[in-house]
Amino acid sequence: MTKLRVDMSELTLGELAEAAELIGQPIHEAIVGMAQPKAIAAMVAVLQRRDDPTYTLEQALGLRMADIDMVNPGDDPEKASAGSNGGGPALLPAPGG
Repeated sequence: MTKLRVDMSELTLGELAEAAELIGQPIHEAIVGMAQPKAIAAMVAVLQRRDDPTYTLEQALGLRMADIDMVNPGDDPEKASAGSNGGGPALLPAPGG
C-alpha cells in the first residue's frame, strides 16, 4: 500500500468542514486533543473521497499510522537546519553563577 499523504494545508475549507462533521467537533480542537486519531482519520477519509466517493471514516480508522505520511502545516524539510531537534535554544547559565 502506498502511504497516504495528509497535509491539512492541502484540504479545501469545504473538506475541512466535512471532516469536522464526520467527527462532530471542530478539527482544530480535535487535532490537539484526545480525538486526534479520529481527526486524522476524518481528514484521510475526506482526501480519499476525492478519488473514491464511497470511502468511509470506518475505513480510515482501520489504517495504521505507518500507512499515513502526516505533514504539519508550515513544515518545510528543506528549510530545517541540519542537526536541529526542533527544540528551543539551549539555556545558558546565569551570569556570575
